[in-house]
Amino acid sequence: MRRLVTIAVIGALSFLSQASHAQVSFTLTPPTTNTTQGSQVCLDVVVTNFTNIVSLQYSINYNSGVLQYNMAQNFNLPGFTAANVGNPSAGNLTISWLANDVVLGQSVANGTSIFEICFTATAANATSNVSFSGTPTPIEVTDPNGILNPVFNNATVIVGSGGGGGSTDLTFIASNESGPTGSQVCVDISVLNFTDIVSMQYSINYNSSVLQFASATGFNLPGMGVANVGNPTAGNLSISWVANDPLNGETVADGTVIFQVCFNITGANGSSSNVGFSGAPVPVEVINVDGPLTPVFDNGLVTVTAGGGGGNNNLTFTASDETGGNGDQVCVDVTVQNFTNIVSMQYSINYNSSVLQFTGGANFNLPGFTGANIGNPTPGNITISWLANDPVGGQSVANGTVIYQLCFNITGASGTSSNITFSGSPTPVEISNPNGIVNPTFDHGSVTVTSVIGVDDFAIILSNANIESGVNVCIDMSVQNFTEMVSMQFSINYPGNLLSYTGAQNFTLPGLTGASIGNPGGAASGNLTLSWLANDVVLGETVPDGTVIAQLCFTATGPNCSTADIVFSGTPTPIEVTDVDGNVTFNWDGSTIVICDTEPLNLSASDETVAPGDNTCVHIRTVDGFTNIKSMQFSLAYDPAILDYTNVASISLSGFTAADVANPVAGQITIDWDSPSPAGTTVPDNTILFDLCFDAIGSSGDVSPVNFTGSPLAILVENPNSPVPFMGTTVR
Repeated sequence: MRRLVTIAVIGALSFLSQASHAQVSFTLTPPTTNTTQGSQVCLDVVVTNFTNIVSLQYSINYNSGVLQYNMAQNFNLPGFTAANVGNPSAGNLTISWLANDVVLGQSVANGTSIFEICFTATAANATSNVSFSGTPTPIEVTDPNGILNPVFNNATVIVGSGGGGGSTDLTFIASNESGPTGSQVCVDISVLNFTDIVSMQYSINYNSSVLQFASATGFNLPGMGVANVGNPTAGNLSISWVANDPLNGETVADGTVIFQVCFNITGANGSSSNVGFSGAPVPVEVINVDGPLTPVFDNGLVTVTAGGGGGNNNLTFTASDETGGNGDQVCVDVTVQNFTNIVSMQYSINYNSSVLQFTGGANFNLPGFTGANIGNPTPGNITISWLANDPVGGQSVANGTVIYQLCFNITGASGTSSNITFSGSPTPVEISNPNGIVNPTFDHGSVTVTSVIGVDDFAIILSNANIESGVNVCIDMSVQNFTEMVSMQFSINYPGNLLSYTGAQNFTLPGLTGASIGNPGGAASGNLTLSWLANDVVLGETVPDGTVIAQLCFTATGPNCSTADIVFSGTPTPIEVTDVDGNVTFNWDGSTIVICDTEPLNLSASDETVAPGDNTCVHIRTVDGFTNIKSMQFSLAYDPAILDYTNVASISLSGFTAADVANPVAGQITIDWDSPSPAGTTVPDNTILFDLCFDAIGSSGDVSPVNFTGSPLAILVENPNSPVPFMGTTVR
């Protein structure tokens, strides 16, 4: 929110008074310090929005095996001295301070270093996080209006050898994070001296009474994705990865966050959980081109903080988790709970600009909120600012309302991902209701890039289905480029609240039987496991493209017109596929089961192959369900670096003209059609409705999906009586 808007709110609501201010933040700086063994390093504690602060207390933790605390110095906060910094035990500092004026508090300018903490580096080739936390002293920061919810930014100290040496300096570092109960945090796993690494495996352990594993994301190591992170039991993660080039290995820059592990915080305020590396349940084994290495591990910590005071602490913003292939467009839902009498809001949302390209907002369902309330000042950063139409009573919306969507073009490679993270940068978090500042809970989202299956790729493909609730359906599991395959294992996940697994049948792959498919946890658990070994492990097994190797059967238990997605993953069974030459990249296309008594409209777009510089046309045809359709609108997305839209052709749909097709920006096409008949239009199955034509401007070997999407024009199909579910089959 622009500061001008905040001033307008305060002017309209004098009783908000001093309560409306941005979050106070404490930052350890510099964020990364490189030093040598035996040297001293000092970190400044820098503050912003330190306005009328009455008291503060918190802890700072460091690795006592790497750093030795020396002293605090350079005090620039009235009343703060060395006596306000304690060192009760190695690895822990405690900070406590009370303003000289306990009525009005103390203010200092943004960017002030209120004190420094100094350490001596005692270890060689090691790293220590220096992090704010609530252990041993709980976090509490107050101003005249009550308890505040501060923002903390941590630091890292990297210690070189200083002339010494060790068995190895490959280092894995887990970050320290904090958040209130009910929020989600993501722990960075970063590396140092990750040079010519061929393979790695290890475990990460956490306290399952404090944290619940949510997902792995933020992959920045080639060949690493969600399939490489398992969660075999609560409290344990398994990590396994093999370089794409096993001869030369893989090298990444120091400080690279190779992935993140995200947790939902379930523990009570003041509790904490180590996020530590170990050899159980998966033993530690790291290999470079010269052989095994002994890595250094620097564990992390998640601390549960208070949710803050002075407002409705149950206000929650949730960003959805989405998936899509390179070139697809996805829209992330931002949903709210307890959005009651909200007068104003401002905050930031951050994303990985190397994976996603922001295209705009959509689906606005908050009065007064439009695309003008969303900014994109720099790649990777989105700003949100909004003021209620009624600045006295505020605005309320129902729980579960999607107040807006953020839409992105996916530019990242298969297996990469981007967090969608609420934050206070560049726009600080500030939300108010008629009673003052509200401290929200943020539940972050993500976008994961799935594979786009090429014509020469090994792949397993599941069929789609449309069924009524209570009906059993069997979906086909077919294969592509299944040549000299020796073994495969993977997991299949489905929504247990919508589908109940009933069994597998019609096995045609030699050696694959009912015993090859497991259902740990039962029919409604949501998890299947598959493991198979060829009868001939020397020559492997080959079957023709399109062979249905088995069918998976489910009973639909979900409500009418719900949608169940069935996907492949590495949890609970990690993905591993081999042929006679070694590991094979696993590509897949999941299933969408629409549970609806009204038959959905199902359209498809054709696969086409074209030479560079030529023109080609993609057929948009009916699969089924085009019965008494009164109107339809939807969008399609394509890669504008590979295709250039030229025209619509071969129109057969009654009432459809070129005016019903728009190309608002490169990469997006919108379709908006109304039937000329009040009773709607019926078209036979497998009818080409129209063609969309493109010039091929990419290079030989490029692949552009052409995807049905809901942005920029939302999907809406209607018959004379009601909305009709829509299914669009993506071109691969």
